[in-house]
Amino acid sequence: MPQGYEVNVRSYKETDKAGLRRISIETAFIGKSGEVFCDDQEILADWLTYYYLEFEPESSFVAEYQTKIVGYLMGCLNTKRYYNIFNQKILPCLILKSLCRGLLFKIKTLRFIYYSLASLLRGEFKRPEFFSEYPAHLHINIEARFRNRGIGTRLIEVFLNYLRDKGIQGVHAWTITEGGKNLFRSLGFRLLYNQKVTYFDYMLNRELYLTCFGKEII
Repeated sequence: MPQGYEVNVRSYKETDKAGLRRISIETAFIGKSGEVFCDDQEILADWLTYYYLEFEPESSFVAEYQTKIVGYLMGCLNTKRYYNIFNQKILPCLILKSLCRGLLFKIKTLRFIYYSLASLLRGEFKRPEFFSEYPAHLHINIEARFRNRGIGTRLIEVFLNYLRDKGIQGVHAWTITEGGKNLFRSLGFRLLYNQKVTYFDYMLNRELYLTCFGKEII
């Protein structure tokens, strides 16, 4: 990043949508492109962003460099509401759209579904809920060349102030990347849960752990 240019962190606008969807795809696989496990970029972006940008856009924030979106934080004040809306309104539409576009019959997607189902049978999707103490949650990603520049810290600090203004008592976040885990630790989030997951084993030569961190809002 050239000197003399600052990354601006601000609230999300409707015109930012394409930039957020692009980054969500580029970072969907442990910080790298989700194209390795999903054949349809549009459906992948819908899965990752639709709730936040269509049902709660006011809780999202972006990092902007020279008018280009280089990072985002998509947030939710009430995670119970998120799951209710996602399961009842978004998920059925995503399944129908996937069928219409033939996604469920493409090789990358079938392979991912197979390993995800195996993971499900191992009980890896049975996870505790932290809604009572930490009702809010966040989802954060930064474009690869802008990482390790303090942008994630700035986005989370802006979101924490937003939560304080809303009177929210706590926030949690799930991550599988080491960078994400280090970021949350550095900001005083405490470890709530850590679980080995296997749904990406067929593409990795290492163990992968899904971790949840939480922070009380004071």
